[in-house]
Amino acid sequence: MRNGLDPPVANIFLDKLESDVLTTSPRAHFIRAWMRYVDDVVCIWCGSINEAPLFLQELNSYDPGIKFTIEIGGNTLSFVDLKLSLADHGNILKIAFGIHRKDTFSGVSIHRDSLHHPTHKAAAINAAIHRLTNLPLTPEATEEEIRYIEKIAEINGLRLDIRQLIRRKQLRQILASPNTNQVGTKVKWIRLPFLGRLSLRLASELRRFNYRVRFYPISTLGTLSKLKDPSTQEEQSGIYRIDCGECDAFYIGQTGRSLATRFKEHKTKATAVSSHCHSAGHDLNKISTTLIHSLSKGGTMNALEEAETVKSHCDEQLNDLRATFIHHFTRFFYNFHT
Repeated sequence: MRNGLDPPVANIFLDKLESDVLTTSPRAHFIRAWMRYVDDVVCIWCGSINEAPLFLQELNSYDPGIKFTIEIGGNTLSFVDLKLSLADHGNILKIAFGIHRKDTFSGVSIHRDSLHHPTHKAAAINAAIHRLTNLPLTPEATEEEIRYIEKIAEINGLRLDIRQLIRRKQLRQILASPNTNQVGTKVKWIRLPFLGRLSLRLASELRRFNYRVRFYPISTLGTLSKLKDPSTQEEQSGIYRIDCGECDAFYIGQTGRSLATRFKEHKTKATAVSSHCHSAGHDLNKISTTLIHSLSKGGTMNALEEAETVKSHCDEQLNDLRATFIHHFTRFFYNFHT
């Protein structure tokens, strides 16, 4: 799903599909329970197994853009992150809950030695404990999950007493006030990079003034490794420089499109570069361009264009400086006056 409207639109469509199919299908009476989370559905089917594929055909015939698949689990089935089992309790089938993880789950999270805030390192553990304390797990499933959480902590080098954290979580749930409408002092939040102990001391000081801090790591996978194929300079956008091939004249500009597209416009349209070449009798085919900064359109691009334009200001520059300046600080910083 690519934008914010996709999830609600998909949910509305599937809700309409359910309303139509479950009320008109001749096999709908075989369904004893139907539960959906986004596009995952768990169904308790009380009819013949041979009838289930026919019902699947009805679902897939509703719209050519939708294709459901089916997994028949018998008495046990995995649904999202849950493992559902039908257990016999005095001739009555009841659902027993467990935790499901894919076979590819490694348990690797943020290691204790990483330069991350302690809450980030314990996030995977706290999330698992929260799920554990909010699901009606069987005693056997609870003990199995506790051991698995302890294993995750060990893999990531976290020295945590998991059983004590679970007891504290359960105690907080018991003591939590049922009144959620209390009006308190408004808390102000600040987002800062995490730099170790200094950041913790800063957060402690800011808390005295009713500020709460949320930290983010300065190193991410994106800064450590480039998974995508690097794009060429001509395909990127940003701040560029064009040099005349027959004199020292040059031009500083910005583009939110590809550099190749903007460079072609300097040759085919009326720009400062093309005007210079026509008036001086220079060959437009000899001009060259260089990408100075690669970035997307926005305030940072405007600021960098100003800085590069003013920094390289001289008689050979083709820029109209009156159209370039958008911030008075730039004039003062470079000590430039018009």
